[in-house]
Amino acid sequence: MESRSITVYIPGKKFGDDVDQQTTFPIQCSFWSFVDMDSSSRKNIQKTNTLIGQMDCSLIPANLVEAFGLLINCNESSPCHSFLPTVQHTLKKAIDPEGLLYLASKQFTTEDFEKLLAFAKNLNVEFSLEAERMIHGYYLASRRIRTDSICGSKLSASALKYLVSLSEAHARLNLRTKVLKEDVVIAALLFETSLTLKYGTTVFCVAPNAVFPFELYNEEYLEQRDIYLTHCQQQLLQFIATYGPGTAIFTNDE
Repeated sequence: MESRSITVYIPGKKFGDDVDQQTTFPIQCSFWSFVDMDSSSRKNIQKTNTLIGQMDCSLIPANLVEAFGLLINCNESSPCHSFLPTVQHTLKKAIDPEGLLYLASKQFTTEDFEKLLAFAKNLNVEFSLEAERMIHGYYLASRRIRTDSICGSKLSASALKYLVSLSEAHARLNLRTKVLKEDVVIAALLFETSLTLKYGTTVFCVAPNAVFPFELYNEEYLEQRDIYLTHCQQQLLQFIATYGPGTAIFTNDE
C-alpha cells in the first residue's frame, strides 16, 4: 500500500533460464474494510452503550491498524435509519455507478460534488498564528501523556503531518484559504478518536461520533453539534494548557 505498486515474480524456467524475473505494475485502489461486531462471538459483541476505547478491536489485524495514520470507528446504528448506510451506499454505487441513490441526487449530481472537491483541493491555504500554536500544543501534550518508560512516546513525528493535513482539508472543505482554530479542533478530535481506539482513553476524552454524529438530519441536531464542538474547543485549550507547558495559546480576549 505504501509503494502503490504490485510486483509479479516470474520463475526463470518459464523462459528456459535459471534466473527469476520480476515485473512491477503501478496500482490505484480504494481500500476499506467492514467488521460486523454483531456476527462475531459473544465476547466481541459491541453493546450500544460501549464507551470509546472499550470497543474490542481484536478482529482487526494489528498490522492493518498500524498501516494507516487514522482509525475511525463509525457507529451508524440508529432507530431512525437503516443499519450501516455507508456500507449499503458503497455496494450500491459499485453495482450501479450511474444510479440515483438519494433524492438529493436529483438536485446535486456526482459531477457537482466532483467539481466542488476539485475546487477545494486546489485552494492554497495557510495557518493562522492561533491555529498553528494550537496544533503544536495538542501534539506536544498528546506526546507527553502517551509516553511510558518502556516504549517511549506512542506518537511519531508523522502524527504532526496528519494533524496539519486534516486541518488544511477541513479549511478547504469550508472554502477558506486560512486554517482557523475550529479546523484544528476537528483535526484533533479525529486524531484523538484514532489514538483512543488504538491505545485507550486518556484525560482528553472524546465521544465516539464527535465529529460525524449519525443523527444529523435537521437543524436542531446541527445546533447541538455546534454547541458540543464549542465545548470541545474549550476542553482542548484546557488540555494544552495543562499538559503542554510552554505552548502559548491566544485567548479570545487576546
